[in-house]
Amino acid sequence: MNKLNIHYFQHVPSEGLGCIEEWAIQQGHTLTATKFFEPSHIVPNIETIDVLIVLGGPMGVHDDKIHNWLTTEKSFIKEAINKNKKVLGICLGSQLIAACSSAGVSAAPNKEIGWFKIFPTEATKEISWLNDLLKEEPVVFHWHGDKFQIPEGSVNLADSAANSNQLFMINNKVLGIQFHFEITHNSLLEMIENGSMELNVTAPYIQSLKEIIAGESFIKNNNRRMFKLLDNFLQ
Repeated sequence: MNKLNIHYFQHVPSEGLGCIEEWAIQQGHTLTATKFFEPSHIVPNIETIDVLIVLGGPMGVHDDKIHNWLTTEKSFIKEAINKNKKVLGICLGSQLIAACSSAGVSAAPNKEIGWFKIFPTEATKEISWLNDLLKEEPVVFHWHGDKFQIPEGSVNLADSAANSNQLFMINNKVLGIQFHFEITHNSLLEMIENGSMELNVTAPYIQSLKEIIAGESFIKNNNRRMFKLLDNFLQ
């Protein structure tokens, strides 16, 4: 694999690259970041990057009045897509990509927090490497209350019991993932610490703290799938 200049957008300290950082270091890629929670954040010159990764966060894609940097971020995402950069979005990142591709983003039918299976759709069989990743219906980590619609030119590639539209890809260049293959032990603890109030709700697809901690046994399998996803998507 060619060495890549990978830039990532991070929205809150508690939702970083997770195991993606380990993968990038192993592959010898360059990592740079815009951390929007830092007052001195800057976005790069689009010509200096090969890949844009847009991470998660608790804010919504339409919260520009609260987080005015969202307007700048969405403009950059659109430019990256138009210039045929590889763009990967996770959770909020996938919703931002959808919004930048003229697809709707709104409250999901079910808020989803915890470890739940995802199911590949029939369309996923057309993408052999992705089908290999999902055909066993892996248990993955979710933490989201919103849901993207599928952008024009793509199809839905995964569902969960709680919500459809968990994954889409556009022209093998843009990939939106609603769940968290990248989760690590440390990032899981950080998400719990910063979002614990959301767990004090009884709902069909919101697990208890005990259930979420017990699900750490799934992390290794999730990270293995993330490595394979990156190998294939960024090849």
